[in-house]
Order: sequence, then structure tokens, then C-alpha cells
Amino acid sequence: MERRFTSETVDKTIDYLLDHKLLDDEAFSGQWISSRERRRPKGSRALKQELRQLGVDQTTIEDALEGIDEATNAGNAGRKLAVRLVNQDCSFEEFRKKVAAHLQRRGFAYGLISETVNRLWSELKPD
Repeated sequence: MERRFTSETVDKTIDYLLDHKLLDDEAFSGQWISSRERRRPKGSRALKQELRQLGVDQTTIEDALEGIDEATNAGNAGRKLAVRLVNQDCSFEEFRKKVAAHLQRRGFAYGLISETVNRLWSELKPD
């Protein structure tokens, strides 16, 4: 059975949510990105796509992404795998392929992936 609400009830509910800052795309986008940076870092392309799928408009998404540090996020996203691969004594070629693929799946740009792979290799495998 489908419930119907009057337009007055809908308007009052929306006003309530806005007044109590429970319907705020800017705050939501900022919190979403912050959570991603802490728990499972992704590149701006992936974050844009996620927020777009959640119904956030393009301008709000662009504003929310302005301050992110993709280089740090890429390093954080690849570090756990990189450590494991170095501990397994893999070759640079295998390391590069696996870490690059991992970062690519998380929406990082190719140039940043290349820099991150080289940086992680030199930090974890100094010769």
C-alpha cells in the first residue's frame, strides 16, 4: 500500500530538515570526502562519481573536492599493499603493476599513480 502525504506536510518536513541542518549537501559532501580520506582513500574521479550517484549537484561536488590532497590519499591508499609486496620481496615490475592497478581502481590519475608507485618503492625499498 502506498502512502500519500499532502504538499503541506512535505513542505513542513523539508523546512524542519533544513532548519536543523539535516538536509545539507555541502556538509554531507565534506563529511563523505573526509570519511573516505580516513578510511578508504579514493581519487577525485571516484569521489565525484560516488557523490553524483548520491544525488549531489556538480557545483557542490567541485567545491567539496577543492581542498583534497590527492598525493597523500594515493600514498595512503597504496601503502598497505606496497608494504605487503615489499615484504614478499617482489620485483619492481610486479610491485609497479599491482600497486598501479590498485590505485587505478580507486580513481587516481595515471600521472599521480606513477609518482606514488615510485615514491612508495623508494620509501619501502631503499637500496
